Amino acid sequence: MKKNNMLSRVIRLVLLTCLVSSCLKETAVPIESAFAIEASEDKTSPITIQLKNESYGADEYEWAFEGGLPSSSTERTPGKVVFTQAGEHKITLRVWNAVEERTSQQTIRVDSAMTIDFDFSIALNDIAPGVVSITNKSKGGSQYEWTFEGGIPSTSNQQHPGTITFADGGEHKIHLKVFNGSKYEELTKILTLQPPMQADFSYAPLPVDQDWEAPLTLKTTNLTTGGLSYHWVCAGANVLSPTSETRRNGHLVG
Repeated sequence: MKKNNMLSRVIRLVLLTCLVSSCLKETAVPIESAFAIEASEDKTSPITIQLKNESYGADEYEWAFEGGLPSSSTERTPGKVVFTQAGEHKITLRVWNAVEERTSQQTIRVDSAMTIDFDFSIALNDIAPGVVSITNKSKGGSQYEWTFEGGIPSTSNQQHPGTITFADGGEHKIHLKVFNGSKYEELTKILTLQPPMQADFSYAPLPVDQDWEAPLTLKTTNLTTGGLSYHWVCAGANVLSPTSETRRNGHLVG
């Protein structure tokens, strides 16, 4: 009888120990670190983002914002973060409870603030063919697309395309498209060249010299295109204004 009582007490003691041990043992809770970034489509600096914490099972939170203001937070939802510098910035979230911890990370790209502008200058003069130098004054771009209407070359992807040759006179569009990673800006300017030089003129006698007999005075009309300076020569005659653009030629004696 005593043996049975002793055995019963031992069994009850073992069961009680197991129960207490089970109650004291930590139970693992599912935990995950996750977040979403809310930002405008135009990620040009400075940019302000909102963070949505999608973690679960955690008791503590630790945020790190590389290049951000603020640079860190221990809040579950840290609110707004501002990035003023262009480039790629890592955002890290570490979460933990009494048993485990998890870490997640994302990278946000911030593009440079962009301005678009360019100038051009013509070598020598504005008479075709013209050699034109392009000066790119744009800022914050990562890609450039040039179009030169009637030019050689007609396109370029260089930031500084150098010189372009335009063979014909008239208006020529110079178009620049700049991309900074998130958006495009475009600008068009007009280059105007005079037609290529072609020498020509006409002449006619004065009304009193319709008989074409010497002494004879001729009136000349300059039909030249693209000329900058002029020099008239008439063998056997006296040229009244040899360097004028349009003039009367003097007397022919014969």
